[in-house]
Amino acid sequence: MIRQQAPDDTSRDLGIVANGQLALHYWIAAFGTIRTYADRLGMNETARAMQASLDEAKEGDAAHTAIAQRIMAN
Repeated sequence: MIRQQAPDDTSRDLGIVANGQLALHYWIAAFGTIRTYADRLGMNETARAMQASLDEAKEGDAAHTAIAQRIMAN
């Protein structure tokens, strides 16, 4: 959908990056919530796994931001 509606390549690429970040933000919220619940319930292994997933999703978000910044710099 983004590809057909974008007025130019830059807008298309930024739209794709933004959609990727939207998905990552949902994951960040979900992983953070699950981690907190697991921690409060004493489910330490699950809490650690969710924290690792949360950290990975945040790294992905930062990478998407860097990609968008490079696109806008061109």
